[in-house]
Amino acid sequence: MNRKDRLGGALYLFVGCATAVSAVASTADTAVARGGEGPVDRFLTGLDSTAATPVEARQMLRAKWSQCDGCDPAEFLTQALAVMSPKFREGLDAYDADEYERCAKLMSDLRSDADPFVAVHAAVYEIKSLVALEQLVEAGQRIRQLAEGGGARVTAYSYFAAELEFLDGFCLLADLQYD
Repeated sequence: MNRKDRLGGALYLFVGCATAVSAVASTADTAVARGGEGPVDRFLTGLDSTAATPVEARQMLRAKWSQCDGCDPAEFLTQALAVMSPKFREGLDAYDADEYERCAKLMSDLRSDADPFVAVHAAVYEIKSLVALEQLVEAGQRIRQLAEGGGARVTAYSYFAAELEFLDGFCLLADLQYD
């Protein structure tokens, strides 16, 4: 059995576990967000301190969230950030078009953005792009950097904690040396 076959089998096992973890985490995150404690609520509360975003855009985002019954808060937050940051939108478009090198570069530039929501989301999409490019050692390093301090930034500004745990395990598994 070659390395790719072992990695594929391990990935299959990991995906099953991650799907279960992600479903539980997503349900919990949605409940928290609707209770006024999740990243979407912190994002919306901080909108008024974001003078660079036009008033119309801030009002539109608040209205969309208030009309959003049962929508995915993670997807809403990602799309809201794309409205606020054209560079983030460009990076998302590159990711959606499977242009992972371009996405990684764009998102790398945004990791130090002044807006912590944009910075965390950009870091996650850079990591996802690195994984897609099979640059797993570098992706693992980025995950550990982002998760410093127990992952408080990730959980405060995004819904990606479970996905990053999975990706970290995947990167570690892929780096195993078989005899």
